[in-house]
Amino acid sequence: MIGTAAHPNRLKAALWEGRPQRGLFSGTPRRSGVSETGFDCLICEAGEVFDPSGFAAAGFDTCEIAVCADRRARLVLRNLLRKGIQNIVLTGIAGPSDARDALTALHGRSGFCRPWRGDQSAREESDTQAAEAEICTLALVDGLTDIETLAAIARIRGLSGLILDPARIQPEFSWAWLSALALRIRSAGKAPGIVIAHDGEPEAYFESGFLFVVRREGYPRRPV
Repeated sequence: MIGTAAHPNRLKAALWEGRPQRGLFSGTPRRSGVSETGFDCLICEAGEVFDPSGFAAAGFDTCEIAVCADRRARLVLRNLLRKGIQNIVLTGIAGPSDARDALTALHGRSGFCRPWRGDQSAREESDTQAAEAEICTLALVDGLTDIETLAAIARIRGLSGLILDPARIQPEFSWAWLSALALRIRSAGKAPGIVIAHDGEPEAYFESGFLFVVRREGYPRRPV
């Protein structure tokens, strides 16, 4: 049961409506001095959320906060929902079974349904579904080389989008190849995202069909 009432999720709404979003992998803003200006979403590690001086206490009004959590960290995933975190980036996703396992760990049940147990349970289930409707769950695809496997991940119910990591997918790639991946993800009804160098230009990726472009410090910049 999610312990925090859901509020409108700006990131999920924007991706659903097809509005390009800029993200940044960052440490805790209070420690690093990173400003949220110019970004729609800041992504941190799960450990920062449980730190009193971390993202949970930052209180940003102009951008959303997303949290990375390994698909195997079941306790961490559950605690993120209990803390009211609405944007979660699942890491270590290499195939559809990884995505299904992570979503089951996140929501605490397989298939996102519970048996009927009377009016009280029905009300609890309704509250849970309402909260989950505002959760944006993105899969950070790790080491993917097969476009069909990518399509299979994109078809998993409960994911809002997929984030590609070209440096881990293959050493060389082309705009045509990236555009084909973005189109395949969109055709499954999900938002395509991609990680780029901190000094990369997101506009070119938006033009290639991506909706969520995330800059990362220390990320290798590769010519396309």
